[in-house]
Amino acid sequence: MPKLEVRFREEVRKLKRQRRNRLQRNVGWLLLAMSVITGFTYLLRSGSSVIETGNLTKVSHPVDMKPVELPKSGVLKQAQSQSPQTHWARLRLFLRTPLPVEKSPLPSDCSERNSTDITGSNQNYLIELLDWDSNKVITTAFVRVGEMVEMRMPIGTYKLRYTAGDRWYGEQQLFGSRVKYEMTERFSPNTAAKFVFTKEGTGGDVGFYCLSGNLSRKQIQDAP
Repeated sequence: MPKLEVRFREEVRKLKRQRRNRLQRNVGWLLLAMSVITGFTYLLRSGSSVIETGNLTKVSHPVDMKPVELPKSGVLKQAQSQSPQTHWARLRLFLRTPLPVEKSPLPSDCSERNSTDITGSNQNYLIELLDWDSNKVITTAFVRVGEMVEMRMPIGTYKLRYTAGDRWYGEQQLFGSRVKYEMTERFSPNTAAKFVFTKEGTGGDVGFYCLSGNLSRKQIQDAP
């Protein structure tokens, strides 16, 4: 075969490889851009916050302790304010599908039927709102499965932590473990999600059983 023909074929193969590599890179960048757009978190500034939790760590119940009655759904520690001029915002915590009359921005897939722990039992939640800068617990609430709790929060910036389970052992042992989780921004698992309340905003809703949420979680405390 003449040398010029060999060189020509080699050049053709080289050009094909270059085109294929460029196409693969372009597809990769396109997929990455779509993921970032899809996962953009609007949090409470847009009036709603949907949380995608997935399955929690299985809780091994203490063998030497007996569970006690679950607290009723509601605020266990009220948020306090030092000033009578404080502006307040509303935060609603859902472990069920929002009712039409509640006019919630949460999607219709938020339901206690959509997320269970690995034992197959639905879970109740103990929820803490902490000051963003000091990590001081501002308010806590208990939400039984299938219910909703509404609380008032002073305007400011907060982070959310929670623990969940089906058996309650009191405020020390919680659901049988000291493991807690912190809400994090999607695609940023090491960054706590900011829950921002402003004078202009009225608050927001948090749905813990939404299948397509814009927040994820990370474990922040192990059992002692």
